[in-house]
Amino acid sequence: MAPLPMQIEKSQVHISQIHVPLTIVDTSGVLDLIQQWREQDKAEQEAKLGYAPHAGGRPSIITDRAAIALMLAIGVGASPLLVSRATELVTERITEKAWEALGLPTHEFKKRFNQREIRMWYHRIWRAIGRVLDVVDPYPETSYYKRMEKSEYAQIVANRDPALIEKREARAHILMNKLVWASVEHFGEDRLADWKGDLTIDGTPMKITRYGRADRSTREPSDPDTGWHVREKEDNHAGPTSLPGKGAFSHEEKKSNKRFQYTWAHELTLSAMWGGGFGEGKYPSLVTGVAFDKPSTRVAENGIRSIDHLIENPDIPRGTVVTDRAYYPNAKPEKWGIPLREAGYQLLGDFKTGTNGGYYGVQGTEGGAVLVDGTWFCPSVLKNKEFLNARELRDRGRDPKNEDGITQERFEEIVEKRAPLALKVKDISKTTGNVRLECPAKGICPSVSCKIAKKIPSKRRDVRKNQKPLFPVLESIVPKGVDRGKISEQGSITVPLWSEKQAGGDKRSVRGCEDSPVDTYARFEQFGPLYGSEEWKKTFGFARNVIETRNAILKGDDGMRLGSTKARLMRGWIKKFFLAAVRVTAMNLRLIQSWISGERDVIDGGGRGPGGPGGRPKKERKKFRQRLADVASGNDPPAKAA
Repeated sequence: MAPLPMQIEKSQVHISQIHVPLTIVDTSGVLDLIQQWREQDKAEQEAKLGYAPHAGGRPSIITDRAAIALMLAIGVGASPLLVSRATELVTERITEKAWEALGLPTHEFKKRFNQREIRMWYHRIWRAIGRVLDVVDPYPETSYYKRMEKSEYAQIVANRDPALIEKREARAHILMNKLVWASVEHFGEDRLADWKGDLTIDGTPMKITRYGRADRSTREPSDPDTGWHVREKEDNHAGPTSLPGKGAFSHEEKKSNKRFQYTWAHELTLSAMWGGGFGEGKYPSLVTGVAFDKPSTRVAENGIRSIDHLIENPDIPRGTVVTDRAYYPNAKPEKWGIPLREAGYQLLGDFKTGTNGGYYGVQGTEGGAVLVDGTWFCPSVLKNKEFLNARELRDRGRDPKNEDGITQERFEEIVEKRAPLALKVKDISKTTGNVRLECPAKGICPSVSCKIAKKIPSKRRDVRKNQKPLFPVLESIVPKGVDRGKISEQGSITVPLWSEKQAGGDKRSVRGCEDSPVDTYARFEQFGPLYGSEEWKKTFGFARNVIETRNAILKGDDGMRLGSTKARLMRGWIKKFFLAAVRVTAMNLRLIQSWISGERDVIDGGGRGPGGPGGRPKKERKKFRQRLADVASGNDPPAKAA
C-alpha cells in the first residue's frame, strides 16, 4: 500500500513579526548610507571612464529595505540564514499585510506558489542582498563559485587595490554597526539612560569550513580571504598562512591532537554593555558593536573598530572597558590604551603569569609615584619588597614545585595591606587622558598619616567625623632626596597619558613601551578597583562573564546558531560579516523580547522583566538559552517529514 500524502502546515508570518525588523532598518540610517555610497562609486567610475556608465535593467522588485528586513526576520526567528529560508517566508508563509509592509508588488501576492515563481523569488532575494553588499565589499573581484588554484588566487591578490579594500572595510563596519546599534536603541531611551558606558570586548572565531589553506593542496579553500585560528591552553592566536601536511607535525603534537586545534575561520569581535543594571539583573546585556577580520591579526584595532560609532557619538557615556589579556596589557598602547583613554574610557584587566609578559614589580615611576600592578602608589612602597612583588610571588606559589611563592590568601592580605598607600585620583581629563593624582595623606579623606605630607600646605582638611587611626608612613621608609619626587613636595602630580621619549637622567621610568613611538603608562594603568582586591575580582569576573555568555548565546545550537556553518552558507568576507551582524542584531532583539516576557539574562541570578515571575537558579541557564531560541519560533516551519 502506497503511503498517503501528508500536509505539513507552516506558521504564518504576520505584520507584527515584520514590523520590528523594518523599524530597525528604518531607524538605523543604513538606507541613506547605501544610496550615498552608490552615488559616490558612480561618480568615481564616471571620472575614471570619462563617461557615465548606464546601469540598465528593470527596476528592482525587492528593495534594499525589504532585503535587509527579510534577513533580520529569519534571524530573529533563529532560522538558518539561508536565502532559501527567506524565499520560503515570502512564497509560503507571509500574510498580505506583511507583504505590503515590505513594499512588495501587490499583484504578485497571489501568484507566487508554483515552482517557477519560487525559483524567481529566490534569485530576486539573492540579487537584492548582493546589491546591498556591493558597495561595502572589499573583495569584489573574488569569485566563490568554485575553489581556485593557488596561482590563480595569488594573481587576484596581487592585483587588488589596497585603498579600495580599506575604504570598503570601513564602510562595512559602519553599515553593520548601525544595524547593531539600532537594535540597542530599540530598548528605549529611558532604560538606556541607566547605562554608565561600561563595555566589555572580546573576539571569537567564526568557523568557515572544515578545511582551509594547506601545503598538501594545490587549491585554495572556497572562502580564501581569511586565515587559521589556533586555540591553545593559554592563548588563542593566528595560525600559519598555510597548514602543514600531516607529516609536518611531531609525534608529541600528533599525540596532543595539535592538528585539531586549528580552525579555518574569521574572527568576530563583540563589544557588550554591562553595569548600571545591564547584565546585573535589571536589564539584559546587549551587544553594542562588532568588527570582522582574520583571526588575531589586528586585535586592538578591531576592538576599537567595534566601538568607533560609540566614540564618535558625544551623547554616549564613557565608562570602563574590561577585556582579556590580548588587549590589556598585551596590545601596544598606541593602538589600544591611548586611543581609549583619549576618548574618555578607563581600562581594567588582568596580567599574564610568567616572567615573559608578566610585568612584575615596578611598572613605571613618575614624580616619585610608583606604578605597581596598574596602580600608582606612594614612594614608600619601594621599601617593601613584598608590596612590589606580591603578584610574582603568588604566581610562583601556584607551582607546587616552587617553594619561594605565596598562597592566594597571602596575596590578598598583601593587596589589602598596601591599599592605603595608593594615590587618590583627583581628576582624569576626558580629552587628553591625563590624570591628576593626590598623596594618600592629603585631601578630605586621607588613608595614611605622614609627617612629610603634613609639611605641604593645603586648604583641604580631613572632614571625617569619626576619625580612626590611619596607616602610618614613617619618614624613614620614604626614599630620600630626588627619589621622593614632586608627590612628596607638592602633594599632587599630573601623570601625562603619553610623552615624547626621553634620554636618561630624569627620575622617570616607563616599562612596556620599548617598541612604541612614545613613552606612556597606558599599557598598565587602571583607575578602578585596586588589582587583586575583592571588588576588582567581582568587577572583572562579572564583565568577562557578560561577553562570554554573549558568545555562548550567539554561537550555541541552543541560542542563535551562528557557530553552525550549515546555518550560514553564503561565501565571501562581506556576506559572512553581514550574516554575523544580522545574528547579533537579532540576538539583541530576542534578549529584549525575552526581558519583556519576564525572562532574566543568563549572566546572573537577579532581576526579571516587567511581566516575569520570581528568580531562577543558575543551573537553569541552559534552559533559558533554549527558551530564548523559542521566543519567535512561530516564524519557523515545522520539521519536514522524513
